[in-house]
Amino acid sequence: MEPEWVVSTSTTLEATLLRDALDVAVLLNPIGDERLRLTPLGEQPTVWAAPTSWSLTATVGPQDLWGLPVISNPPPSAMHRQIMGWFATKGPEPKRLNSCTSVAVIAELVAGEIGAGLLPLAMTVRHVQAGQMSVIKTSPTVENGRLFIGRRAGFEDLKATAVTRVITRTLHTMDYLAR
Repeated sequence: MEPEWVVSTSTTLEATLLRDALDVAVLLNPIGDERLRLTPLGEQPTVWAAPTSWSLTATVGPQDLWGLPVISNPPPSAMHRQIMGWFATKGPEPKRLNSCTSVAVIAELVAGEIGAGLLPLAMTVRHVQAGQMSVIKTSPTVENGRLFIGRRAGFEDLKATAVTRVITRTLHTMDYLAR
């Protein structure tokens, strides 16, 4: 087996699976297609994070982040849908929405005081401990993401099954998923 690791938004990975250009993908809140088999992995704890220097200590709502820079994966990504859904609970979309295709880079941009971001809780830990980023208490609360293993329906391959098992085991070992 010679895995090729592709990092992209779940929407792009889902489309790549459908084009038969990828065997297995970890997908966040997939749109779903009858040609795909989606195996649930669990909930990905998701939080709003902001630079510590912003001193957002009180409960924050969409109206509080509306005029501040927010960094998101581009539409129609799962993250973008989550952010827009959260803002829609209290009014208009954010005034300063910036796009980045990498969640890991978004975490670095938040830690670098560029903007706020909606991130997997596990990606915030290192930056929170370093004092670069704060997890923001929000109202409404952020809906956790749902992670799935995606494969083409009817595609049964021992190597892909092995990769799926390793991914599942690794996520549990890392304590990445909500309990």
